[in-house]
Amino acid sequence: MNIIVVDDDDGCSQLLRELLAKEPDHTSTFAVNGAEAWWLLSDPERHFDLGIFDIKMPIVDGLSLLKRIRMTPKLKDLAVILCTGLNERRTVQEAAQYVVQHYIVKPYTANAMLEKIHQVAQVTPQPRKAGINLVMT
Repeated sequence: MNIIVVDDDDGCSQLLRELLAKEPDHTSTFAVNGAEAWWLLSDPERHFDLGIFDIKMPIVDGLSLLKRIRMTPKLKDLAVILCTGLNERRTVQEAAQYVVQHYIVKPYTANAMLEKIHQVAQVTPQPRKAGINLVMT
């Protein structure tokens, strides 16, 4: 599984980098904001199966990136896990409108994140439905 991780927090990025390095069936690419991620996602030579996005980032935030992805035919079915410190009802509802597989609230455990990644990996690709799974650990 090809995963793009977008987070401006060095600590969170490092945790995910170490976690994903131990997963033999996954390759990962990292970006520090939504603008850099969009550049990577738009590259016709690249393909991603999963995006793990922080919401609060400079330049282009995670929700804006998610909205743009859902409006782009090539990317509209990308599986997304939002990983953020925001646990506000309004933010969760907005994320659900744009279809995310999971919404994980920071701080999270490595096991909780791996569980969600494995769940996404096991699901056969199919059209996405509005909805969300909220995880707080």
